[in-house]
Amino acid sequence: MLGLLALSAPVAAQETPTPTPSAPTQPAEAPPSPEVLAFLAEWSEAMRDVKTLRVSFKQTKRLRILRKPLVREGETLLKGRTVLMTTRDKRGKVETELLVTPTEARLHHPRLKRLEVFPITPGAAPPTPFPLFGSDLADLPTRYRLSLEEHPAQGEQTKDERTLILVPRDPKSPLAETRMRFRGTRILQVAQRSRRGDSVKIEVTRFERNVAIERKLELEIAPGTKISRLGG
Repeated sequence: MLGLLALSAPVAAQETPTPTPSAPTQPAEAPPSPEVLAFLAEWSEAMRDVKTLRVSFKQTKRLRILRKPLVREGETLLKGRTVLMTTRDKRGKVETELLVTPTEARLHHPRLKRLEVFPITPGAAPPTPFPLFGSDLADLPTRYRLSLEEHPAQGEQTKDERTLILVPRDPKSPLAETRMRFRGTRILQVAQRSRRGDSVKIEVTRFERNVAIERKLELEIAPGTKISRLGG
């Protein structure tokens, strides 16, 4: 922008050469607070030995185009480095399945017979609302501006509760903010808000670590499913 302004200046004003002003230096962003860094270290340590995980949740999605919120039940399974997140409608039928591996995310809409495949690039934001691994947590400060909000205890049920607030550093991100509420290092709730004004809230009803998951985490794709590869 400064270059364009200089080029549009009147010629008469440029008779006496003057040094071209340099662009103002952008102030360096402050690193996360010691409290945030301590919490990330505590959370990472709590998840360090987790090999499998089962998280049950209630999801409430509010979209500008809909008059009423969409309420769904769901489950997230972790096995190794693979995550499978499933949501079901009021009748218990699978509505969406999100399968995440270290290299790609596959979003499956069984009833629509549609599969969307997204590559996962280094430094990208986690495709699920649950950043679970040590590397994910270590990378959060590079992808988000982080702050920590403490909650006064209202009895033993709410003791040691706090909310981690994540604001994307990428100005092009469609996501405006994520708020993750914890009791200790256990996730209680995840609330996300988009720049368009849509929102989703996930209330965790069960959080089980190192449980037996016999099944292989994969998608069953019906014949005739349309596959779209996005972002690659």
